[in-house]
Amino acid sequence: FGSSTCKFRLFQGTPLRCCTDSTMFLNSSRMHLRLLVRRSAPLWMPRRLQSIRRNPPTKPKPEGPNNKVVAAAAVAGVALSAMGLYVQREQHRIAEEQHRAAEEERQRPVRKIIAGQVFAGGDDFIERPVVFQHLQQAIFCPPNKSSAKYFVSVTGVHQVGKTELLKRVLRDHPGVFVVGLFENGATLPTVLCKALGVEQFSTVERAFAEAAEHLGHRPVLVIDIHERIVDPTTLTSVSNFAKEFGFEQGLAKIVVVASSAGSAAQITGDGRKERVFVPPFTLEELKTAEAKVQFSKWFGQKVEDSHVETVFNLVGGVVGMVKGIFEKAEVVGFDRALSEQENFVSHDCDCFRIIDSQGGFGPDQVRKACWLARQVANSPFLQCFPNKNLPFAPVDFATAVRDRSAHPIYYDPVADAYCARSPFVHSMMKSMRSVEELSK
Repeated sequence: FGSSTCKFRLFQGTPLRCCTDSTMFLNSSRMHLRLLVRRSAPLWMPRRLQSIRRNPPTKPKPEGPNNKVVAAAAVAGVALSAMGLYVQREQHRIAEEQHRAAEEERQRPVRKIIAGQVFAGGDDFIERPVVFQHLQQAIFCPPNKSSAKYFVSVTGVHQVGKTELLKRVLRDHPGVFVVGLFENGATLPTVLCKALGVEQFSTVERAFAEAAEHLGHRPVLVIDIHERIVDPTTLTSVSNFAKEFGFEQGLAKIVVVASSAGSAAQITGDGRKERVFVPPFTLEELKTAEAKVQFSKWFGQKVEDSHVETVFNLVGGVVGMVKGIFEKAEVVGFDRALSEQENFVSHDCDCFRIIDSQGGFGPDQVRKACWLARQVANSPFLQCFPNKNLPFAPVDFATAVRDRSAHPIYYDPVADAYCARSPFVHSMMKSMRSVEELSK
């Protein structure tokens, strides 16, 4: 090659073969040739080779990450992480709020039962120790499932003060809930669900059970039955409810207050009913100092024994009517108030008299109203007429007087007798004749 442009080594004596374009080929498998080319190519080397030699091709270096892109990606990653953490915390907060709201909704009926503020009152109460003690023992006696009555039925003459007496007995007792039946056709479970603001009756049962656990004793459920409730379905629902809810499950102490003895009589209770009859006040009870103080508040001036005796003669011991007379007397005067009340009592007796012409007593339509009135009048006022061998039952009598809103005579279950409401009514009954009797 002239000026020694190439340096080579020869191993194992194998001849070297060259070609005209200065490219070397080695064919022998037993020889290894290492060609060392000088960095400065000779002038005779072709331009293409010189260019390659001076500027040898290099493999493209992989492009590195752009610092701005890396920074943006990092910021985005941090933002996404923060957003994920925020969403997670918000979901946890919402879940806690929903759980708290659900628990609040679940505890709402329980708090209603525990509060017991519904039956606060009894400010117009006049002391009646014997009746008070009887009702108190009937409600709060130690329960004995084998023999205890499963509900208490409170009855009495219309406007005799049953509600005020019950208010006084229960006013300091926590866990008293009152529900009223005012519509025929309604059933007690439905009314109770509405009163507690729940949809399922199972929620009512759970609420009373939790209230009992919180209070340490069973709550008292007072069922107030309005006078106009006459539907047997509604009254039967009360009896079935008291048996299941009060006795079988033992979730509450049931107290049924019926404004009408006829309605109370239809709530049988299968023999497991504790009856508490609230009789009219006696003249002695109305003449006590405490009673006259209460009358003076209604009258607006001092009430004397003469006032009490006059009012008692007209309306008897029905304290609701006594209150009405004194309150009206404060406005129109005592004499005028008595005159208006006398007209009302006379109308009440007329409504009782026409029972015979409107179906009588019971399904057999026993027309014995006027006859009964005369028997009551012929008996002493305080002794009444005994219920012996009569052609109608007390429930038939109570239903008839309820349906006609006629209450001059009432049935006393304790004495098992029929009584006149007042001395004035007692005297009027002596001359009572039915339409049929007058026509003969």
